[in-house]
Amino acid sequence: MSFNFTLQSALILLGAVVVLAIYLLSRRKYPREDAAARVDRALRANPPFIRSGDDDEDAEPAEAELLETPDFAAMDAAGDGNDGGAPGEFSAQMIEGFERVAQVDYWVKIIGARDVGREGALAIFHENAGQFTKRRGIHGLKMPDNAWRNLEDEAEGARFGDLVVTIQLADRRGAVSAEEMAAFSQLVSRLSEVTDREFFFMAPVENAIAQARVIADFIAHFDSVSMLRIRPRGEGGFPGEDLHRCALELGMECDRNSYARFKMLGARRVALYTLADGARHGGFDFANMRDFTAREVVFYTKPARNYTPGAVFAEMVSTAKAFAARMEGALEGGEAEWSQIAVDERRAAIEQLAAEMARFGIPAGSEEALKIF
Repeated sequence: MSFNFTLQSALILLGAVVVLAIYLLSRRKYPREDAAARVDRALRANPPFIRSGDDDEDAEPAEAELLETPDFAAMDAAGDGNDGGAPGEFSAQMIEGFERVAQVDYWVKIIGARDVGREGALAIFHENAGQFTKRRGIHGLKMPDNAWRNLEDEAEGARFGDLVVTIQLADRRGAVSAEEMAAFSQLVSRLSEVTDREFFFMAPVENAIAQARVIADFIAHFDSVSMLRIRPRGEGGFPGEDLHRCALELGMECDRNSYARFKMLGARRVALYTLADGARHGGFDFANMRDFTAREVVFYTKPARNYTPGAVFAEMVSTAKAFAARMEGALEGGEAEWSQIAVDERRAAIEQLAAEMARFGIPAGSEEALKIF
C-alpha cells in the first residue's frame, strides 16, 4: 500500500515537471511572438500616434495647411482638372497586417524596462535624415503621466517609456521605396540597439510596401483640382494694386506668393481655395504689386483636402464671379459653363467623389487626406 502510494506520487510529480518544462521551453522559443501579439492587440485598440495638442482647446493654432500651387500649363497640356479624379470606381486589395486603406502610417514599437531621454532618442532619429523623403514621426509614453506625446514637441530633459516610430507610406509623389523602408528598418534597429530595447513591427516590411502601393493608387484615383480661370475683357490686364485690394475685400489673405481663403479646423488652419497668377505658375510678387499687371488669374481648390468639398467649390465659384465682376474679367468657358445649374452638377460630382473616398476610411478633409493629398 505504501509502495503504491509512493509510486503514484512520483508519477504525478514527474508529470508536473514535464508540463512545466514544456511551458518554459515554449516561452523560451517564442518570447518575441507572444509579446508582439500582446503589443499588437493593445496598439490596435489604442493607436499610439496621438496628435499632441490637437484635442486641446487652448492649443496654439498649427501652421497653415497650404495648397501646393499646380503647374497650370502642364495641366492644360495633360488635360487634367476640372473636378474629377480618375474615371471609374476605385478598388483596393486588402493587405495582411493592414485592416484598411486609411492606414497610411507604418509603425514600429520599441519597448524596454528603463525610460530613455528625449535628446538621445531624437539624436538617433535624425541620423541620416537625408535618406528619407516620406514624413516620419517618433512618439513616446511620457514619464511619469504615461501619455503619448510627440518627442519633437516636448521640452528638453523629458523622459519616455515605450517609443513608437512611424513613416508615411505614400504621398502625392508616390509610394515609399524599398530602399527607404530598408533605411527605416536600420533606424529602428539602431534605436533598439542604443536604448537596449526590443522592437515589434506592425506588419512585415514587404506588406508595408504593398500597402504603400495601394495608398498611392488611391491618391492617383482621387487627386483632382477644381479651377476657374479669369482673363481681362480688354487688351490690358488686371492692375496689381486693384487685384490686391479686391482679393482682400473678398475675404482672402496674402500667403507666400498667392492669396488664400483660410478656415480654422480645430487647431489646424487650412486653405480652402487659392487665387494664383495663372501666367507665372502662381507667383504674385507682393512687394511690387504697384508695377505688376496680371494677364490671367486662377481660382483653384483640391476637393480631397476639404471636409465639405462641394460647399467649398460653390463658395469658390461665387468668390471668383465676384472678382470677375469687380475687375471686369471674363470667366473661361463663358457664363453658361458657370451657370448655377452647371455649378450644381459639378458640386454633385465632387460630393460623389468625396463619398467614395469615405467608403475607404479616408473622408475628404480628414487628417489622413491632408497627409496624402
